[in-house]
Amino acid sequence: MLNFSKKTKRIALIVLFGFLVIVLPGRWVLPKMPVLGIHFTSFYKYMDGFSFFGNKTWRDSGQAMYFPEGKQTYPTDAINAHFTEKKQHFVLVSDAVKLYASPTENAAETGALKAGSRVKATYRLDGDVWAFLIDPETSKPLGWCLDRFVGYQDRFSPVTSWNLPYLGMCIGEYCAEFTVSDTGAFAISWEAIGQGLQLSGSGQGQLYEYRGLVWVKQANPANSDELLMRTPEGGVVHELRRQKEPIHLFKDKSVPLRKTKKSVFSF
Repeated sequence: MLNFSKKTKRIALIVLFGFLVIVLPGRWVLPKMPVLGIHFTSFYKYMDGFSFFGNKTWRDSGQAMYFPEGKQTYPTDAINAHFTEKKQHFVLVSDAVKLYASPTENAAETGALKAGSRVKATYRLDGDVWAFLIDPETSKPLGWCLDRFVGYQDRFSPVTSWNLPYLGMCIGEYCAEFTVSDTGAFAISWEAIGQGLQLSGSGQGQLYEYRGLVWVKQANPANSDELLMRTPEGGVVHELRRQKEPIHLFKDKSVPLRKTKKSVFSF
């Protein structure tokens, strides 16, 4: 039999104790505990580089994402102050952001989002520093994001300075013109033409803003609101999802809204 010295046995016991009491629960138990687990994330990530954890990284090891409340699943219901479109709840991120596997910037990255992306926030960590985000269409978990970049409705405030007196936009068969004051109050005139129908209307409202996100909030809740983003050049663009659609923004009325003549449509 091998005869180890007392010093060697003592070192072995200390190492075993450390593994069982610190590393083992820290690696598999604490990450599942709310709040507490987030403070250890960088340590687990570092320790996963050791050979006794195998070749898998922390991100690929089965505990790829820290779910809220320490559960093995994640909430899918939107928290308060989301926008709604066709029964879909969403908010926009105001900036280009990184997503993390747990609520700490030392955690593994799970992806990134461009400014103006739609997400659904389903959980806020205590103190509202971090938000857990999922895809609003598929409910796929996206990861953790710093909560200040999430544009909830109740974070928007009325615009106090606006330098574009006229905006015109077309979304498919729908076109609208906005006359905007320098404090963000606006009047709208809109029409929708096609499939044998011609609809039109008018209204008014107020522009609201949060971190460069602009909410075109109409006074009549029956009318559709729009979400825009300020650009560094002083203009505006639509939210990221809308930019894929045939939408055009103009600064003055000299540009025709419709490039297609109305006579193409039947009335």
